[in-house]
Amino acid sequence: DAMYDDLVELWKRCSRQMHLLCRANGIRYVHVLQPNQYFEGSKPMGPEEKLVAFDPKHKYRTGVINGYPRLIKAGTELKEQGVEFLDLTMLFSEIEDAIYIDNCCHYNDRGNSLLAGKIADHIDPPKTDY
Repeated sequence: DAMYDDLVELWKRCSRQMHLLCRANGIRYVHVLQPNQYFEGSKPMGPEEKLVAFDPKHKYRTGVINGYPRLIKAGTELKEQGVEFLDLTMLFSEIEDAIYIDNCCHYNDRGNSLLAGKIADHIDPPKTDY
């Protein structure tokens, strides 16, 4: 637990520094926490996708299981400190179709489009009043 807490503190400090560096140079900084298939409840997986995309012994799985809840909480703290933070960990939570193309964390074209679209909408929200 102490190791994960230390790593998350380092992650937060780095994000705050990036935020300050960007702000000092007139650049918008948006910190995005991306979806990962090892984060519980983040993606329903059928048998075919699971065969390709899920390894219960994958070296990153433990880090995601122990780290992502801490990162999500830390993201809320970053927001409170003025860092623009976007938690997209549950972006695929209602998508039954395959998104992951390997057992690491990579997406197919649809997954990349969904992620990019969500970030784009956050940066430049669609106009709703015509």
